[in-house]
Amino acid sequence: MEVTPAGLARFFGVVLPHMNEVQRRVVAGAASEMLGRGGKTAVASASGMSRNTVIKAHGEVEAGVEPSDRQRAPGGGDKAAIDKQPGLLEALDELVHPETPGLLT
Repeated sequence: MEVTPAGLARFFGVVLPHMNEVQRRVVAGAASEMLGRGGKTAVASASGMSRNTVIKAHGEVEAGVEPSDRQRAPGGGDKAAIDKQPGLLEALDELVHPETPGLLT
């Protein structure tokens, strides 16, 4: 059975919209591994993913990527505002009248 570029594009067009980032990489990596030589380029072209992403995906599949609930590596995301701006809480406290905090009327 021969895999055509159009058939591969159809496959990725149907499957990828239903997957999260990690699942997309696993499918792309497995497909590139299955196709062998030239597989990374064929998958990148057919899926619309960057070749670097497919190379990373291929490496993850070869290394035996484990199922996980996480989509991104630990430590990702934006830092908390109080970490990025030391003194933020104190500055906000200064904006409030000194007798206002905790005052119930």
